[in-house]
Amino acid sequence: MNITLSLFFSVIYVVYVLPCCTQLSNSKKGFAEICKSAENKNESSVYCMKDYKMKSSIYKYKHLMKIFLDKYKLDNNKIAIVENSCGEPENYITYGNFFKKVLSFSHSLNTYEGTGVPEKIYNEEKNNGKFRLLGLYGNNSTNWLITDCACMISGVTTLVMHSKFSIDIIIDILNNTKLEWLCLDLDLVEGLLCRKNELPYLKKLIILDNLTKRSEMKIENEEKSNGSRKSSNKQKYNESDKREDISLCALECDKEKIEKINSLKEKAKTLGLSIIVFDNMTENKIANVTVQNEDPNFIASIVYTSGTSGKPKGVMLSNRNLYNGVIPACDCNIIKKYTLTTHLSYLPVSHIYERLIFFITLFLGVKINIWSRDIKFLNTDICNSKR
Repeated sequence: MNITLSLFFSVIYVVYVLPCCTQLSNSKKGFAEICKSAENKNESSVYCMKDYKMKSSIYKYKHLMKIFLDKYKLDNNKIAIVENSCGEPENYITYGNFFKKVLSFSHSLNTYEGTGVPEKIYNEEKNNGKFRLLGLYGNNSTNWLITDCACMISGVTTLVMHSKFSIDIIIDILNNTKLEWLCLDLDLVEGLLCRKNELPYLKKLIILDNLTKRSEMKIENEEKSNGSRKSSNKQKYNESDKREDISLCALECDKEKIEKINSLKEKAKTLGLSIIVFDNMTENKIANVTVQNEDPNFIASIVYTSGTSGKPKGVMLSNRNLYNGVIPACDCNIIKKYTLTTHLSYLPVSHIYERLIFFITLFLGVKINIWSRDIKFLNTDICNSKR
């Protein structure tokens, strides 16, 4: 009887009492503190990371892309992003190949057809009124993220729109900004072509979709070899090339998408529009680039809000805004305490919250799982992210 009671009280202690004691002991440490108290009774206080006043003085601004390019070498074989479809991994990319594509697309943004993304003068104080705008209109994808990083390198300002905006809102935004270049998902192209007569400025559409699909993926085997960050290690670099060749053998063209693109190209041509496949703009192998427009006050992105209180409004984000949203967060106590291995990306990356999380995970070297974009498979995507 005594043994039974002892076991019973032990279980009670472990399950109920010990967690409370742990919480109390950690309350002094904490991960956050109030940096601005609520002004009204029904409002929440503003919280910042612990010791933010002391820590804020140690962060010296540096362009985010310079930080990432210093951190990662092009032979890094650690898996960066996995795209899921119908609850199964469909495509993946390593950190090395991710940044290869970033550098290549950045080069194309500056050189495509001799000029790249054109510069326009606007009645704006920021950037001295000079902007090179590239629209981003699509769901979470590897190519969306590559485009975002490439724009930051080439000094192009991203004009970010939610993929669920109505076509009327999109047309309004494109005309107000006089946008000429737009990156978008394949399934969003037809809607714009049908309304091209209302879009006098639009000239180029870049399809973000992957045109290859994988019949089988074995991520576990790839992850066992994370690769060296030292480009001088030729043996590991050669091994990475072999792995890449093997993975390419498992790819096949998505004939359905290719046929649809070819059909849309013909229609777009009659409307004075040019349709470009994303992969065609990442073919050049670029080893080194110079980050343009490093100024901390340079507007790197304009993000259109959801429009819940009226029409969507463009919020300007500077290089410094992005730096302050990413680097201090990577130094947060909670991230230091709990080792992150995988991030499931299911919130829209067109929202700055998810976008900053992407940059944070990129800095930490965490694997990013992009969900299947179908609520029916969300549970499966979550389970896959735990592997």
